[in-house]
Amino acid sequence: MDPNYYEEIEKKRKEALTNWDALTYYECCNELGDNIPEEPNLYEQGAVDNILNDLNKKNLETITSNKNYSFFIKEAEKEGINYGEFSKDTGKKTNLLIKYFEKFREGESQDLEERNYSSFEIGKIYNGIRNKAKKAEALVKATEYPVSIFDEVAKERFREFRS
Repeated sequence: MDPNYYEEIEKKRKEALTNWDALTYYECCNELGDNIPEEPNLYEQGAVDNILNDLNKKNLETITSNKNYSFFIKEAEKEGINYGEFSKDTGKKTNLLIKYFEKFREGESQDLEERNYSSFEIGKIYNGIRNKAKKAEALVKATEYPVSIFDEVAKERFREFRS
């Protein structure tokens, strides 16, 4: 290990404190074993940012890996498909599911035509996919806005997460 390693980390920590860079400050404090940082609020914000980074990376990779979700939602909205009632717009729902998701196509694991699903069952399948797609869309939007530990709701969620 470089003999100046901890000096460099300390320098980086001080810069992070000066620049109010919560994540870097948190990481440096942890690396140095600093259990009582001089700026606890900045440290806690860094902890939240660290947790959110991990969660967002994992969730975004999994959920948004299927780019069909956004196209599926847009076309469903354009078509004006009734998702409130399972048995309505069955033909449109079936066509969209087949168009955007391979597993529903002919000869695939959940071939919609071969299995002869009822209108209600098609509606349930459609709504399940739609809900996943909406969650993916919401997650992408949520990652565009930073969460601040200074927000009372965020503070409470962070306390719950830590306990």
